[in-house]
Amino acid sequence: MRDLKILNWIKGFIEKATDQIFEKRLWYDQAQNTIRHATYNGQTFMADTNYQTCSLSMWKSIIKLMPIKNREYTQNKYDCDDYAHGFFTFIRFIAPKAAVGIVWIKGHAFNFIIDDRQDLYWVEPQSNKIWKSRRREVRLMVM
Repeated sequence: MRDLKILNWIKGFIEKATDQIFEKRLWYDQAQNTIRHATYNGQTFMADTNYQTCSLSMWKSIIKLMPIKNREYTQNKYDCDDYAHGFFTFIRFIAPKAAVGIVWIKGHAFNFIIDDRQDLYWVEPQSNKIWKSRRREVRLMVM
């Protein structure tokens, strides 16, 4: 019983901290417009009506701590799409409404984030590299 109380306290602490970090709400149409300005020719699937985001500097701090990049690359077993899914899942486990997604382009998959200024940044989960989006052709984006 005591272990359950401790786990519930930890869960509550993480939820409160996450709400303070990801304090800016991003509505569906805002996220959609941000994606449209950064991409062309692709399809976008957004699962929720709103998301939460934070400043770029906070995103950089979070991404810097991501352990996904330490996983060994194995072609056709743990490759780019697996890194992208792992990154997305890790962030969403901590912050279920975080403005993060997966993008597929020809021959590669990686991630994207939207910050509190509604700017889109690409993230390479194999290295944790972040860069400002330039308009690019995509195949699919999932958020």
